[in-house]
Amino acid sequence: MNRILSEAVRKYNLRYPARLAAGFPHVESAISLMWGSPEIYRYFDKLMIADRNDREGFPPEVIQEILALRSLHEKLYPARAGVDLWGLCFQK
Repeated sequence: MNRILSEAVRKYNLRYPARLAAGFPHVESAISLMWGSPEIYRYFDKLMIADRNDREGFPPEVIQEILALRSLHEKLYPARAGVDLWGLCFQK
């Protein structure tokens, strides 16, 4: 069990992503290394989008854990805090 992720999920009474850790320890490790940094959002996106034909993808329960971690990270470390994306689209 990764200490960084364990502390984050415990703080919000969430279940530790045990299926992710058991089946994909390299992904768990990468997430914990990037935890708190903006780069993690690109990594989460990369995990969800298949860019190679030789991969089967994650089982549904692992996808749920990854999405829960992303949601928690967005709550703890907003990716674009204070940026009005719609305002950027309509600037003159």
